[in-house]
Amino acid sequence: MKKPLVAVLCTALGAVLIGGSILGYSIWSRSRVQIPVESVSVLQGYWGDNNSTYGVVTTDMTQEVFLKSDMVVDEVLVQEGDTVTVGTPLIQYDTTLINLDLEMQALSIDSIDIKLNAAKQELAQLQAATTYTPPAQEPGTDSDTPVVPDGSFDEGGIDTALCLPLPRTLLMSTGSSNSDPDETVYYLDEYTTLFLKDGTSNVYEVKCAPETVITAAFLNRIRGYSPDGERITSQPMMVVLKIPDKNLHIYLDGYTQEDPGDMEDMDLMTFLQSHNVQTSETPGIISGENPYNGLTPDEKAKQISEKEGSINTLELDRREAVLQYEQLQNKYEDAIVKSTVNGQVKSVGSLEQSGDSAEAFMIISSDDGFYLKSFVNELALDSVSVGQYVSIMNMETGMMGEAEITSISPYPSSNGGDGYSTNPNTSSYPFTAYIEDGSGYKNNQSVQVTIYDNTSPESTPLTIPKAYIRNDNGQPYVYMADENGRLKKQAVKTGKIYYGSYQEILDGLTMDDLIAFPYGKNVREGVKVEMPDTAESY
Repeated sequence: MKKPLVAVLCTALGAVLIGGSILGYSIWSRSRVQIPVESVSVLQGYWGDNNSTYGVVTTDMTQEVFLKSDMVVDEVLVQEGDTVTVGTPLIQYDTTLINLDLEMQALSIDSIDIKLNAAKQELAQLQAATTYTPPAQEPGTDSDTPVVPDGSFDEGGIDTALCLPLPRTLLMSTGSSNSDPDETVYYLDEYTTLFLKDGTSNVYEVKCAPETVITAAFLNRIRGYSPDGERITSQPMMVVLKIPDKNLHIYLDGYTQEDPGDMEDMDLMTFLQSHNVQTSETPGIISGENPYNGLTPDEKAKQISEKEGSINTLELDRREAVLQYEQLQNKYEDAIVKSTVNGQVKSVGSLEQSGDSAEAFMIISSDDGFYLKSFVNELALDSVSVGQYVSIMNMETGMMGEAEITSISPYPSSNGGDGYSTNPNTSSYPFTAYIEDGSGYKNNQSVQVTIYDNTSPESTPLTIPKAYIRNDNGQPYVYMADENGRLKKQAVKTGKIYYGSYQEILDGLTMDDLIAFPYGKNVREGVKVEMPDTAESY
């Protein structure tokens, strides 16, 4: 009987040893599992587009000019038979209505800014207000009797950070002395620093006092002229002179501002009396006891919610107003039609011709030189402009050259204009460029075209492959290496998709973070990471 018992005990002991060994090996092997991670900077998939596309070199270039149905021709600047070069003005449209619309739209933007600032001050007061909770009603108390606070509330302060204006870009001239948007300027001349209103490209503001002196040089500057008014130096601009001491804004419209001539220097109050300019009153700074003290918690929460909704609506209105202003500004810039070819004016039509006519009002034929016809992808459309140079390569000889863009169509190509490296789901816009040195090219020859994007590294969006992102109940996340060298789930906020396979990350990751491919049986929180060769170990 002892032998079978010994055998059973030995078998059981062996099973325990084997099971323990397997468990120990499993724990040991798990402790040795490491998940490789890679730097986000290495996975970054979008660095701005250097659009490679194709084009055709041609010597037979014709520019057809059609009248605009929504604008009135002020003057035709060339005649049939005239010789023109790239950039020669051909037609001048009347800009009277556009100038007025620009002024009204700039006033609208500033009016919204005034309302936004007031709403943010009120929101700051609401958030700082001291609440009052009514005591529980005792039996027998008349429920219609109002409960009056005892007046012992602390005065709620205002978070002035919420009242600060939006960030502003400086337009600084050589010799300017003011560099702080909150600094009061007492002398307005060609050197005064102006601050660009957020979201706009041509509406500026500066803080002044009633005694601030305005000069003819300053007025010429906003008109786009030199200080003496003799020559054009830039485009006109809109300027808002803010006078907090008077709760007043003065609007100076460079598009309609008359030539100041030999105007003498004068203070702003005198200037207002002698010049016809737009003004508006602004609310004063809120001070004293917080008017929202004594609200119940429910009332306070409700009013804060309503005020935040009003602010969101105003911010949407502002973005729409800025967009309309930019559209008007582009329309103003297009009021002068210029030649895009070197050649001769072959025909000029009648001004009685309708803007809806399918017949060109003016035709210009090139007489010499080589031109490039190509396309630009819509993703890069904002980074190219007339006057910019593109690189071209002769596909037969490999010879490199360059061409200057003379026109960009506002309409997408009907045949797509497929580029080599552009997103197939986007449109392409035709453009024409002049090849100054045409040696080595021939008519109807295909060339490779490279359009260099001006995107700076600071403005390049952070993107990673979509496969590195998982989703948990609508919340996208990645597996990221933590400070202890182990995986953790990291929630991220996503944006646009580039090239169909790269996801923009708006928040949650930086270029220096290390992330893992999120699929595999061992990928989970707490697992050790295997550092890339280029990174330092934790």
